Amino acid sequence: MAIPVKLSDIVDELDMQSDEVCCFINRMTGEIAHVGHDDFDDLVRDEVDLPADTDLAMHLEESDDWHSLPTKFDIHDWDIMHGFSMNQDDPIQSELLEAVHGVEAFRMFRSTLDRLGLTDGWHQYRNSAYTKIATDALDELGIPYEVD
Repeated sequence: MAIPVKLSDIVDELDMQSDEVCCFINRMTGEIAHVGHDDFDDLVRDEVDLPADTDLAMHLEESDDWHSLPTKFDIHDWDIMHGFSMNQDDPIQSELLEAVHGVEAFRMFRSTLDRLGLTDGWHQYRNSAYTKIATDALDELGIPYEVD
């Protein structure tokens, strides 16, 4: 029987994802493991000179209990920014949409949020989006969770 995980811990893990690290969860114990993308890619390609994390990567790949959590590539932060923008009234909506469609969209979006005093609202919206992603992933994997 799977042990329930704290939903906030999974949301925090999703928030800390990077381009360099894969995050895995053990569906029986709730344990979290991190492996560098390069290490895991090397394992999949059967490279000869594998880094030290290879033992962990091999274990994760071969075990039925370990499953990947959504990665930064699965989360689509730009879509979340666009959704937040669309939920605003004009003229704020127009300013935010211009920021997310321009050069350096992430920086411009944050700057526009700060200027408009919407940073706290953005963080709440983003946290709700990450919570939905986490609950969907945990439900799909059959991992029970506790809302705290």
